Amino acid sequence: MASYTITHDLCSHMSSRYTHKALKHEITRAKEALEHFPHDKASLDYWRYYIELCEVTLATTKDSAPSYTINASELKKSLNLTAYIGRFTELHTSGIDRYSGLCPLHHDTAPSLFVYSARHDWYCFGCLKGGDVFNFIMFYNDCSFREALALANSELRGSQLSEVWV
Repeated sequence: MASYTITHDLCSHMSSRYTHKALKHEITRAKEALEHFPHDKASLDYWRYYIELCEVTLATTKDSAPSYTINASELKKSLNLTAYIGRFTELHTSGIDRYSGLCPLHHDTAPSLFVYSARHDWYCFGCLKGGDVFNFIMFYNDCSFREALALANSELRGSQLSEVWV
């Protein structure tokens, strides 16, 4: 019969791989497996050990869940799109609530980028890209939506990226 010991290192490993919610799900899944499937003695010992390991990890570790979340729509409303894009290229008024300039996403010789401040969006007729402030950040920095959200939040609120949970 195999002998299993729950160590601090093993709990640390489990807590680094699973959130509290995932650990609870693992416990439920393992208990269902114990109830519904036939097992030999070694399998029963393993599943009982696994359940105990998950429960001990859950009880002894702090949840790595975010302490706060970022509301994308509120963040989008808080950012001035014209001022943000204006940091990367010079924008000129070209109508009511509309600005144009050279697109910083590609080599541009004539103004093909239009920013619509009332609609909080932009479009480039040169590279055929457009969207909201998050799309601009994703295209400009070649990053994911989560990273764009974190960048926008850090610039608006001055927080460190490592402190931003999405």
